[in-house]
Amino acid sequence: MSSYNTSNAISGAVCVQDFCELNLKTDMETKIAYAKAHLERERNPALLYLNFLSASNFWRPLRYWPYQVASKMNPCITEHLHKAELRRSGVVVCDWVGWKGDWTLVRCIIEMNTPLLETSASV
Repeated sequence: MSSYNTSNAISGAVCVQDFCELNLKTDMETKIAYAKAHLERERNPALLYLNFLSASNFWRPLRYWPYQVASKMNPCITEHLHKAELRRSGVVVCDWVGWKGDWTLVRCIIEMNTPLLETSASV
């Protein structure tokens, strides 16, 4: 199964969400839904989970350039992380975090994974 432009693909020991080629008006909402679903996916400890929040369309730069995608994606994922009771995120690859001092998404991901850090530190 290809791990390119996919909502959920397992390639070796990696589970990937990388729906990255946005074309239709509804693709941004689809991308957000896929990213949320990947955060909520039941975890297999043998897999590394990669969740790409980035996407683009070079033929539609005013709608789907990485900055435009991040300006919609990052707040939606941040809000989702605040509402959902998730225990781990996997690796979340994103664009434009920290733009103009807004590190909220990064803080949410770190806070969500903090219990894992505390558990591993006590071992």
